[in-house]
Amino acid sequence: MSISIIYAFRNRDTHRIQASLESLVKQYLELDFEVIFVDYGSEEQYFEPIKNLVQAFDFTHFYSIGHSGLLWCKARALNYAFTKVKYKSIFIADADVVFHEDFFKQLSDLDLSQSFYLFDIAYLSNELSPEDVMNLPFEQRKHTHIHDTFGVGLFPKSGIEKVGGLDAFFHFYGSEDEDLNRRLINAGYQKKKAKGLYLQHIWHERYPQPKDNLLTQEPRINQIMRINQAHMFANDVRKITNTERGISAINFYTNEDAKRLAKPVTQFQISNKQAEVDMYLGLHIKELVNEHEIVKFEFISETTPKTAKYKIKQKLGKSVPLYYTIKEVNDLLLKQIIYQWHNHNYQLEILPEEEKIVFTLERLDK
Repeated sequence: MSISIIYAFRNRDTHRIQASLESLVKQYLELDFEVIFVDYGSEEQYFEPIKNLVQAFDFTHFYSIGHSGLLWCKARALNYAFTKVKYKSIFIADADVVFHEDFFKQLSDLDLSQSFYLFDIAYLSNELSPEDVMNLPFEQRKHTHIHDTFGVGLFPKSGIEKVGGLDAFFHFYGSEDEDLNRRLINAGYQKKKAKGLYLQHIWHERYPQPKDNLLTQEPRINQIMRINQAHMFANDVRKITNTERGISAINFYTNEDAKRLAKPVTQFQISNKQAEVDMYLGLHIKELVNEHEIVKFEFISETTPKTAKYKIKQKLGKSVPLYYTIKEVNDLLLKQIIYQWHNHNYQLEILPEEEKIVFTLERLDK
């Protein structure tokens, strides 16, 4: 067996990647393999260290796509990796996964002719740092529990191509992996469970759902995990196999594309009045971008009037302007990006202290 191992990465520390890649170096069974490592828009303080680390291993191929103004989309990063693999067997890895020395031997016994494989994985204790993981033997690392994998697995390249790769609808966190598995099953592939415990997951904090209710510099949408899950279930009910947002249907942008966004043709300021926000998100942003090619939009927060006149009209049931909170504006905008503008080149900047959101969008010409 020859195998391509792929990683998607953004804004993480280098130590866990080092632990993962070094565990591949220690494999007992010699196997033809490559690592396709895709950085998707890491900020500068993360990008250079991870690039230097990954390129120090002779079996790796490092690619940089996306830019920091785009929302995190693991599906898009992995789809890019699929276009670069040279072997017929693909293992989707993760930045937090380390491998037992006999992992390649386990893979060599698996038949991928019409199947894909998921694995048991041990979740390591938060007492173990990535440095501890590198210094301790596999069997001596304390874990809290063992669970099935969803996204970490071994897949036939032919199957990935048949279903179009991952669905790039999924942003932030959750369900893109299980959706792929369900579509492969719909396409006639069998999901199988590999025997033995050969994978471990380095501890990190779970995706902080409570913060989804807050306006933060890092983009977040309230209920995003449920939105992703609802999309996965809808795909499954419809027995979808080949996604319309897969490998061949999505655009890949780079930092060079981001430079164009720094020079918008025109810009508009939008208050948080509900009617104004709804009008721009529903119609005018699209029309303005089609007209001007690159447009910058600033969403600002105006306080609800506290005048006696406003309060009296409101109490009497008369028409008064209604206002979204800037967090509500944030969620409406980000949902629109995911639903409508995910294939565009765009730049998003959230400024919580100023209660302002800056969104620059480029016309989609392809």
